[in-house]
Amino acid sequence: MIKLLKIEWFKLRPYSIFWLFTGLYAVLLFGAYFVVKKFTESQEFPVGFPMNWQGLTWIAGLLNPFLVLIVILYTTNEYTFNTFRQNVIDGLSRTEVFMSKVIVHFIISLYSTILVVLLGTLFSALFSKAFTPENYFHDFYYVGIHFLKCFTFFSIAYALSLLFKKGIITIIMLVILYLGDALVSWIITNNAFDLLPFASMSNLINNPVTEQLMPGEAIDKPVVLAVVVAYLVLFNVGSWFLLNKRDMKG
Repeated sequence: MIKLLKIEWFKLRPYSIFWLFTGLYAVLLFGAYFVVKKFTESQEFPVGFPMNWQGLTWIAGLLNPFLVLIVILYTTNEYTFNTFRQNVIDGLSRTEVFMSKVIVHFIISLYSTILVVLLGTLFSALFSKAFTPENYFHDFYYVGIHFLKCFTFFSIAYALSLLFKKGIITIIMLVILYLGDALVSWIITNNAFDLLPFASMSNLINNPVTEQLMPGEAIDKPVVLAVVVAYLVLFNVGSWFLLNKRDMKG
C-alpha cells in the first residue's frame, strides 16, 4: 500500500490541476459557510449550532464536483499519456493499478471530510453561543455519511473515466447521468427511483432548511445508506473489471 501511495504521490505532486482544485475547494467551502451563516442569521432560519453538521455536509456536497474533476482529469490523462500501460510494463499488476486509484479516492474523500470538520469546528467555536460537547457532536454522524458520499461519487466518476477514456466526454456523460437521474426521480414519484445512484446520494444528506420549512415524507435512511454502499462496491468492481479486461491504451 505504501508503495502504491508513493507512486500516486509522485504523479500528483507536480499536477497543477490537483493543487488548483483542492485549494479552490477549501476557499469556496469557507466562503460558502460564511455566506450561508450570515444569510440564515438574517432570515432567522432554525438551522442550529450555528449551522448543524447536516447543513455543513450538505453545503460541502454541492462543491464536490471540484474534487470530482480531479478524479476525471487525473484518470483520463493517464490514458492520454499511456501512464496506465507504463505502470504495468514497470511491474505493477492491473489490480495494483486499480488499488492505487482507490487509495487516491479515499484520501481525497478524507481531505474533504477533515476540511468539513475543521471549518465546522472553527465556525462553531467563533460564532456559537452554545459551544458545548453535546451540541458539537449532535448529528456528527453526517460527517461519516459525507465521507461515504464523496467516496461513492469519486468511484462513479472513476468508472466513467475508464469507460470513456476522454476527460471532456466523461464530464459530459457524468452531467447527463446526473440530470437524467434527477429528472426521472422528480417526474416519477416512486420511492424506487429515489434509489438511483445520484438520487440516493442526495437523499443521504438533505437541505436542513428545506427539511424544516417544508417537511415531506420521511425517507428510510438505513435503506438509502445500504443502497449507496452497494453502488460504491458495484462501481469499484466495475472499474476493476474494466482495467483487467480492456486495452489500457488511450
